[in-house]
Amino acid sequence: MGYKSSLIILFLLFQMSGFGQTDSIITDGYKVFYYPNGKKSSEGKFVNGKPEGVWKSYYENEKLKSEGERKNNQPEGLWKFYSDAGVLVSEYNYSNGKKNGLQRTFYADGKLKTEEQLKDNIREGWFKEYGENGKVISETPFKNGVEEGVAKEYAEDGRIVTITHYSEGYVKNVERINRIDKFGLKQGVWKTFYPNEKIKSEAQYLDDKLNGFYKEYSEEGTLTKNEKYKNGEPVVEKQNTVKLELERNFYPNGKIKSIANVIDGKKEGTEKFYDENGKVTSAKVYKDNKLAGEGIMDDNYQKQGWWKYFYDDGTLRAEGEYKNGKKTGNWKYFFKNNNVQQTGNYENGLPQGEWKWYFENGSLRRDETYDKGKENGISNEYNDSLQLIATGKYIEGNKEGLWKYNNGEYIAEGEYRDGRKFGMWHQTYRNGKQAFAGKYSDGLEEGEHLYYNENGKLREIRNYQHGMRNGIWKTYDDNGNLILTVQYNADKETRIDNIRVN
Repeated sequence: MGYKSSLIILFLLFQMSGFGQTDSIITDGYKVFYYPNGKKSSEGKFVNGKPEGVWKSYYENEKLKSEGERKNNQPEGLWKFYSDAGVLVSEYNYSNGKKNGLQRTFYADGKLKTEEQLKDNIREGWFKEYGENGKVISETPFKNGVEEGVAKEYAEDGRIVTITHYSEGYVKNVERINRIDKFGLKQGVWKTFYPNEKIKSEAQYLDDKLNGFYKEYSEEGTLTKNEKYKNGEPVVEKQNTVKLELERNFYPNGKIKSIANVIDGKKEGTEKFYDENGKVTSAKVYKDNKLAGEGIMDDNYQKQGWWKYFYDDGTLRAEGEYKNGKKTGNWKYFFKNNNVQQTGNYENGLPQGEWKWYFENGSLRRDETYDKGKENGISNEYNDSLQLIATGKYIEGNKEGLWKYNNGEYIAEGEYRDGRKFGMWHQTYRNGKQAFAGKYSDGLEEGEHLYYNENGKLREIRNYQHGMRNGIWKTYDDNGNLILTVQYNADKETRIDNIRVN
């Protein structure tokens, strides 16, 4: 729960409980507020007419709802929030009214669900999710509020199953590894890693048997073993051992002209070119003996000036300029048919100004504006028929204010605060009838959520508390007749059609 939402809750508590007080103006000192039924709703101290120090709020069943300290009328330090069953659901740390440091949420049984580091309400560092068994199921690195670096997903036994590479919030590559099929057999690529996260081994499996190359590496990254298997049996070939060498070309005076890495006769990695004075002048990047990029490189091995990147078939993939190893100026990225995929400017390695994305047929897909690498300003996204499917505003990388979405079946609209859904959201069918109405607080479902059929009849009622299922859920048929009720407490089913369940 964010700073803004906690203020609103506290404000509502004062308003609701104010009817039971004799004073029309809140005076300084320690105060206790009550629900209309006489149960305590909140308590804490006022200084100069504003909340100060430790404050607590309660549910009508007298269970603690939240507790934390206020300083200068703002949340400060650790705040805790509970379900109406008394279970801790979240812990947030504040500094000067903004979330800073470790933030955590919990399952209904009290076990850790998520944890993340924030700096002034913006993600900075690792976001981690945990399974109910207490083991990490995913971890994603953030920088300035967007994904940056290598994210991982884990199976229940702790093995890595997905590796996603992010750059400035965009997915650059996804590896699906260490997979087991429904019969419990290993399939596809399997990898192990050293504690420093460098690769230790990699193998190919088919129906739980080694099938392809099995490789091992030293902690320094040197290939130490390379064996080939078929159906679990080693295949002996003369070429089975990888041959690593440097290919050098020389000027007539004997000085180095170029150096390239060659693996089994194929160029791999960066080939550097030198002038006759021994300074690096340019470079080419190879992948499996195919040219992947080329451009200028200085004597400090930093990319400078114009660079081009290529697909495996040699068609242009991207082009733009570097300055001291960082992208600068206008860059263009292309589809294989040579149409522009995206284009925009970089400044000191970060997107800056207007950026546009296109479909392969050349029609506009998305346009938005960046400031120092973060989305900032109006963002519009279109489908391949040029219909607007998403529009709204970003502030410093976070969605803010009113956003609208159109997926062709219904139109959705609602507000974001600090990048998270807030307040009432609505969805409307193409025939103008309401499809959904529900409230959010700090990105979590809150209160009653209503779902409707296209004929306008109520289809489902769901109740939430801090994003967890809580209270009675009802399901109706197309004619509006009640067909199912399910009662939840702290995200767990307790009754189905008024019959208690375990």
